[in-house]
Amino acid sequence: MTEQNRPQASRFGGLRLSLDDVRAWGDDDAHEIIETPTALRQRVRENPFRSLATSDDLPRGWRVPITDPAQIHAVIETVYPGVIGLFASEPMGQFRAHPLAETARRQLGMYRSLETLPRAAQSKLVERVCGRCILEPLWFDQPEIYELPCPEPCNHWLSAALEETS
Repeated sequence: MTEQNRPQASRFGGLRLSLDDVRAWGDDDAHEIIETPTALRQRVRENPFRSLATSDDLPRGWRVPITDPAQIHAVIETVYPGVIGLFASEPMGQFRAHPLAETARRQLGMYRSLETLPRAAQSKLVERVCGRCILEPLWFDQPEIYELPCPEPCNHWLSAALEETS
């Protein structure tokens, strides 16, 4: 069945959500049926290994059948831990972005030195690291239109920044 013939679906990051199933967006060959959160977590994080849950390289070939609409929330939370909370907090006015300097000031160890990383260097890293993530780095820039907010530099970004400055 092609994407156009399926029941109405929504996109959430790299996921295609419908009342029938959840699968990777654009995946028409999703034959592996996954029925438990553990199996799903293993499939999307370990096969192949993905150290960043929100990276844009979600594996294909799997689907989670939906028998109750409440399952959709659980599937999203399994694939993208914590992202639903970020998504829901923004329209409610509870989302708060933390710029790099603020995040670095909270650090006691190796990331503390990033507090003074120049904006141009931050921009290059945002393009390279955040460009492969489903979240929009609102901690760096506040575009008028975005889908899924990112509140602060993640450990992947901070580690890349440390490598860049070493």
